Amino acid sequence: VPLTIRRDGGGDPDFLELRFLNTNDMVMVTVNQSDPNTTVEYWVTDPNFFPIYYYYYTGTPADPNFNFQFGIVVPGIYYINTGQGFGDTFINMTIDRVAVSPPIADRDSNNEPGDMVQLTQGQTHRENAGLPWDPSDYFYLHIKPSSEFNKYLTIELETDEANTVQWELYDPAGILRPSAVYTSDTIKFGNGLLKDYVITVEDDYIVRIWMQVGFSQYNLTMTILSYANDNDNSIGEATPVTDNSEESGDVNLSFDRDDYYEIYLEEGEPLWVVMTPINGPADLYIFDEFENQKRASRKPGTDTERINSWKPDDAGFYYIVVESVYEAPDWENPPTVDYTLEVWINYRPEINSGLDGWVKNYHLDEDSVDSDYDVTVIFGDKDGDDLIYELDLTSYNNTLIDIQLGGDNKLTIEPVADASPDVTILLNATDPHGLMINYTAKIWVDPVNDGPYVDEDQVRDNITYFEDLVLSGVNVTMPFRDVDDDFSTWTFTTTTMEHIMVQMDDQSWVVSFTPLVANWAGTETFTVTCTDKGGLTAEIVYTFIMTPVNDPPEIIRYIEAITMDEETTVTIDLEDDVAGWYFHDIEEEDMTYDFDNNGSLTVTITGTVVTITGQLDYVGTWSNLVIWAIDNSRAESENLTVFIQVEDMPDAPEVHNLIDTATVQENEGVTFEQDVYYSFYDQDSDAFDLVWNWYLDGEPVPPEQISDRYNFEYIPAVTAEKDRTVIVRLEVIDGEFINGTSWTVFITNLNAPPSDLKVTTAANKTEYKHGETISFTASATDLDSDTLTFTWFFDELDEVGTGPTLDLKDVDSGPHKVTVSVKDPSGTETTEDFNFNVAKKDGGEDSTPGFNLLYVALALIGAVAIMAIVRRR
Repeated sequence: VPLTIRRDGGGDPDFLELRFLNTNDMVMVTVNQSDPNTTVEYWVTDPNFFPIYYYYYTGTPADPNFNFQFGIVVPGIYYINTGQGFGDTFINMTIDRVAVSPPIADRDSNNEPGDMVQLTQGQTHRENAGLPWDPSDYFYLHIKPSSEFNKYLTIELETDEANTVQWELYDPAGILRPSAVYTSDTIKFGNGLLKDYVITVEDDYIVRIWMQVGFSQYNLTMTILSYANDNDNSIGEATPVTDNSEESGDVNLSFDRDDYYEIYLEEGEPLWVVMTPINGPADLYIFDEFENQKRASRKPGTDTERINSWKPDDAGFYYIVVESVYEAPDWENPPTVDYTLEVWINYRPEINSGLDGWVKNYHLDEDSVDSDYDVTVIFGDKDGDDLIYELDLTSYNNTLIDIQLGGDNKLTIEPVADASPDVTILLNATDPHGLMINYTAKIWVDPVNDGPYVDEDQVRDNITYFEDLVLSGVNVTMPFRDVDDDFSTWTFTTTTMEHIMVQMDDQSWVVSFTPLVANWAGTETFTVTCTDKGGLTAEIVYTFIMTPVNDPPEIIRYIEAITMDEETTVTIDLEDDVAGWYFHDIEEEDMTYDFDNNGSLTVTITGTVVTITGQLDYVGTWSNLVIWAIDNSRAESENLTVFIQVEDMPDAPEVHNLIDTATVQENEGVTFEQDVYYSFYDQDSDAFDLVWNWYLDGEPVPPEQISDRYNFEYIPAVTAEKDRTVIVRLEVIDGEFINGTSWTVFITNLNAPPSDLKVTTAANKTEYKHGETISFTASATDLDSDTLTFTWFFDELDEVGTGPTLDLKDVDSGPHKVTVSVKDPSGTETTEDFNFNVAKKDGGEDSTPGFNLLYVALALIGAVAIMAIVRRR
């Protein structure tokens, strides 16, 4: 040390071993846990493997970074343990040794087992304990149990601080702690408890006290409880009991855990035991003389324990045992349990043998009262006990029969008038100890035959139906009654009628009525007779009324299959006096007509005329049209189905604009491309089979100007017009069908430079005399009709004038050049040169050319000549 160790893992404990040789060092442990959500246990044990520090990190919001100190009180090997719970984390643990001399006040004299302090039982001892220098305090009591008295040890702890104080008890059997990880529901902040610990061996019982974390004051009280031994804890000490014995006692989880009771039983003799625990849990057992368990009752808590009618296989002594039990969580520290015990030997009542047949199946006549059934002949009791007899009134249906058990133990049986039920009854016999046996008997009420009769309230006034129709499933037997309810034996007969045949189904007893004369209506009667199994009869006379009915129209002629062209109309007159009607009404009533179509044909009926129109593009065979006739009573005929064949006809091509306008500059092109400027669809033909025509302002475009008939490119020529529009049109021809679309094309102007610039002189010559005035004229054209500006230059040096004309005089002799520049408003320029020669003065010499020129511009400066040439279209 100092050193830092990095540990990781999940779920398993890790151990760090540290060896110390002296007893004046203090160790500082600094913990840095990487995952604050992982639960980790930290604890330290001294060389005797006694825990001296414990901390359980349960995750955020607790700080995963902490430190603690412990002093080296005992030299040897110390262990730092980590045990991870849920999750996985790295742990950086830094261990440093701080060499200090421990304060004498913090080092108690009982820090080691050899220095333990003897306590007085029942008296409270106050001391302090905790890290770093007082990790353990040792105390002891000498406890001596005996055969007369049992001993129990209780340890009570209290702390003044919010620290957890822990105890460890060392007895001859080993170490006792609150739990393996030093935490328990019984150990909380501020107190700790060991309650009524059983002491079985005389010895010094040592207690070590330590603090999980920190340093605190505490109070320790060790108490010894003595409890007298009741000497019935084994077979040899068993208390004898006999039939009808009542005992009481107590048991606990110390030296009086079991109480034994001895009883002698013959082979098969039934033993009954009831044990009632009063203030805690206890169980009940039966053992043989070899302590083999024969029967047990282990109900929870203070529930009554019962062993009912246990029968031994062999005669001999048997032992009833009451045992105290531990039941968590309700009875973790059960008290001494008081109880009561009842023991008796008893046989259950039994059914007598050799009973006469009338006992099991008892008969009496309908409408009689019987009191001869004696219940006592059924039951017997081996013990000779007086039995109590009972009729279970819930065992049978008392709606049709009343049965009572009298004080003489005989049944009084009285059925309801005219009823002949058979019921099963349950008879019980109970002995004085509550043992019961039951017997099932059957009571038969033998019927006496009664004749059938008629419930007049259920007889129908009449049976009514309609002309020419068969009426089936009519119940004419429902009004018949019989007090014997022997319906299955009944037979029925019916009479028939003059105009109507009456037929009854032998199985269901329902009647069908069939007209014997067509279109007959009127009133007749018939008779139904009921006969029971004894030949007794009853009868009902019924009235049958046949009412006239309206007959629906009927189909007298069918419509032949219709063939029609696509998207055309046909008509059918349903009451055509020449060709014949399609429907007829028996009552000669006026008829109206209706239909059901549900499809690709449009159908209307006006009066008697059916109009059928094919919908757009529909072609095929149609059989979904049905027509029916309706008379004035709203009776409908059967459906008349119309079969229609719609023939395919050519369809016009469809051309639609995608873009309505286009903009293009002169001398540039715009292409009217399919699926960009327009869409095309023809149901009947391929586009290749059609005629495509393009037009400009109504004039056909010559074929040589069309390189792709589907995608026409239009290139406007350059003209004098500024901005203009043209109409481009496409027509597609499919036989007799023509369809098309048009676009408005906006053409923007392309500027043209001035042209046809010419320079002339008035004398129309190039040789001039000295001093002669020379007149120049310039002319030019502009395709755009723009206003032109003229500028004159002499010998490429000086600007000598503007406008379309120029006059020069006193020009020096020699060769010269006049240049004129013409510009349109956009600044586009065109120039032209005119070369001429001036002769020498007579007898003189040539003048120096260049700058002695006197020129006169005869035209007004800035005059503008406007010339325009209009391009013909």
